Amino acid sequence: MEINEIERGKNIITDISNFNKNAGITSVVDLSTKRSGQRQPELPEDVMAALKQLSKDPLNEVAALNYQRISQDNMLAKTAASNTSKALKDVTMSIISTFR
Repeated sequence: MEINEIERGKNIITDISNFNKNAGITSVVDLSTKRSGQRQPELPEDVMAALKQLSKDPLNEVAALNYQRISQDNMLAKTAASNTSKALKDVTMSIISTFR
């Protein structure tokens, strides 16, 4: 890989990161909320072209699928943690009320 390609890749990542920040996206959870809640600004044309080029590479497609799977796993983990926290709170309150 030439240095120019590496620099271009870094610039693309920076552009995507800036796009996400401008759209108010700071996490995977924000991203899914923003997707369902409102229309986001469009990516610059050069970034879109680079993403289309990257998607033609099977390894990048696999990486994208892995990212999507990990994102979904993170959402499930967050939901499970929230449910566990609520269950622990309920049990704690039950124990406290038992000893009152």
